[in-house]
Amino acid sequence: MDEYRILNRSARDIVAIFFKYKWKMLLTFMLVTSLSIFIILIQKPVYESQAKILVKEGRENATPTTSFMTLPERIIDITRMEDINSEIEILRSRILAEKVVAKLGVDLKKSSDKTGRREAASHSTVSQHLTKIFNELKSLLAQFLPFTLSPRGHLSSFEQAVLRIQKNLDVELIQNSNVIRVSFSDPEPTIAADVINTLLDFYLDQHLLAYKTQGAYQFFYDQAVNFKQKMEASEQKLEEFKKRYSLAELSLQRDILIKQEGEYENSLRATESAISGLKKQMQQQKEQLANQKERILLTEISRRDPLRDQLSSQLSTLKLREQQLLNTFADANQRKIADLRKEIQEVECQLSELDEPVQFETQVGLNSIYLKLTEAILQNQAELEALEAKRQSLAQNLALCRQKLADINMREMELNQLQRQLRIDEENYQLYRKKMEENRISEAMDAARFANISIIEPALVPLLPKKTMKWLRIFVAFILGITASFGVALLSELLDHTVETPDELEASVDLPVLGSIPEMKE
Repeated sequence: MDEYRILNRSARDIVAIFFKYKWKMLLTFMLVTSLSIFIILIQKPVYESQAKILVKEGRENATPTTSFMTLPERIIDITRMEDINSEIEILRSRILAEKVVAKLGVDLKKSSDKTGRREAASHSTVSQHLTKIFNELKSLLAQFLPFTLSPRGHLSSFEQAVLRIQKNLDVELIQNSNVIRVSFSDPEPTIAADVINTLLDFYLDQHLLAYKTQGAYQFFYDQAVNFKQKMEASEQKLEEFKKRYSLAELSLQRDILIKQEGEYENSLRATESAISGLKKQMQQQKEQLANQKERILLTEISRRDPLRDQLSSQLSTLKLREQQLLNTFADANQRKIADLRKEIQEVECQLSELDEPVQFETQVGLNSIYLKLTEAILQNQAELEALEAKRQSLAQNLALCRQKLADINMREMELNQLQRQLRIDEENYQLYRKKMEENRISEAMDAARFANISIIEPALVPLLPKKTMKWLRIFVAFILGITASFGVALLSELLDHTVETPDELEASVDLPVLGSIPEMKE
């Protein structure tokens, strides 16, 4: 029914509602507007004081592995914008606000400024009375509704002062620069300036504390002492090594051994070559010896039989006579020829019965070539054994020489290792000594409050209040009053349950309207 009374009406009906509650709307408009303008007028003018801070590159930006004395070549891990944002967060931190309240008090006034002279000179008497009345009314309402009108009622005055600083403090980076602007707004100009200056004073200490590495000097001192002990131990080991081995002759010994090694290698190669050639020669001599006999025929003497020589001479004579007979007498003396031939046969028969015409006597002895080859083989065998013994001796000497060289190389390696360890310990000791000195200087600079922060413009007491756009606020108060008056009219219509039209009656009882009786006017 209530929704019908508003939503199902025409624009004319809506306007009629506004005319119906015109006096209530007027009263609401006047009340809301007057109250808003009253609050705007009784508000104290706000003074804003500001300071400017320049953020430079300093030793705080150096990484732990670099020296702050060599900043042009430093390597930083964060960007410049992140550095400045870190400084802004430090300025906004609660700990600085608490320090400011602890120093200035909960009313944020210095002892010399608590007379209120600036306040008396800045405000009119009417404004002071109105402010006093408003504060008393606010206190009275806060007693009855503490948690509704005063959500900070459970906080102490100190905590409320801290929240006041955090609320009215504004920290921002000026565009395209490394300058941070810090501003604070307060009805009292002296408070605005005092809060900023006090905040900057504590901020410098907090900045140094934030970038300071706690215990760095003691750490580097302990490390320097540790590496000094290591360096002294390395020096002692090196001296003991030098006493144990004659390091002055080490290089000379190595040169001599290298020369001896070369001589032994050359001699060994020559000996092995000689052994190889001698073995080949002995193999050839043995092959020749296999083709020779140990004993050979030295001389052969021939001897003739005298009887055989006589018979041979006789046979020759008979054959000569036979030939003469044949030449002299052709057929006359056949008988003599036959007898002669018979005699020749008898002599030949006697010759055939005798032995060989020549008898030989032989003399056998040792083969001189066989003897020479055997002697040469024995000499070569003896020479081969001598060469084998020489090769074995050279091999042993070469192995001993190489072992000595290996020992010298091991000593040199050990010496180099000791020297390298000593050099590392010295470098580490010097490094930590340097870091210790840098941290000592850094702590001295911290004590003198040297930092990469410069206050290029301290906070001054503002001469004029901050522009509050009061006329715009008054215009907004009128808009708020109009809106509240229309809201009151609509709310009153929703809360009014009287039936004024036939449509409302039908919607209420769900029955059709048969007729209406006009209101009688007297």
